[in-house]
Amino acid sequence: MDLIRYLLHSRDKLDDINNKIPLSFVEEIIEEEFLGEFNAQLPDDLPLAIERAGHGLHLIVIRSNGRTYKLLLQQARIANISLFDDEREKKGLKALKNLEEEQGPVQIYVYRVHPPTAKAIKHFMTGYEPIDKIHKEMISLANNFIVETIIGRLGEAKKAIKKLYGHTIDKHFPFEENLMKQLQYPNMDEHLRSHQLYREALEQIRVLADKERYVDTIYELLATFDSYLKYLGDEDRRLTRYIEMVKTMS
Repeated sequence: MDLIRYLLHSRDKLDDINNKIPLSFVEEIIEEEFLGEFNAQLPDDLPLAIERAGHGLHLIVIRSNGRTYKLLLQQARIANISLFDDEREKKGLKALKNLEEEQGPVQIYVYRVHPPTAKAIKHFMTGYEPIDKIHKEMISLANNFIVETIIGRLGEAKKAIKKLYGHTIDKHFPFEENLMKQLQYPNMDEHLRSHQLYREALEQIRVLADKERYVDTIYELLATFDSYLKYLGDEDRRLTRYIEMVKTMS
């Protein structure tokens, strides 16, 4: 199928991605937004599914002859693929070979994919614009790491973790800590403890990425967002309330 060959970045690279980042794992962590379904004919109507998905990150599910193909698309190109049948899951080039041979009517489902950290920003909005801006940058960097990982750009994923770590150490924490010193914030010691917890967790995340344990890195990052960062968000909101109190008194 010429279309499938066109959609692929590299046949050799696809199997390499699947060995490190199985699509079944990707589905465990992403949030899927259903866009639509339609009856189709392979291979002729697959471009319609791609067109309906548009650019960005999407999951296309194709059901045909008792098989289910799942294609992860980034900018309308295949970044990952799996075939699920009654016997087993096939990945990469094996799944592609089966899909190329399919003929006849199929059902196609199209989903927009969101990183699991995309909704986390609501936990870190404090109402104080300078802190909120830094938090948005933090979430954006975390999202970038996850997207680069699940589409198989693993070198870029490793760079993204380093950027997240650098943003935290060089910008995020220094800004808040200098602000607390200027205000003579009475709860500064407790706030600094929350920073230390996150710093230690982020260091572990960076070590996992350096070892190319990308699946473990994502799990550790999500666990950190679910625990340390909620605590961190609570501390930042408490700091914001103190800032507002100081403003009203001045």
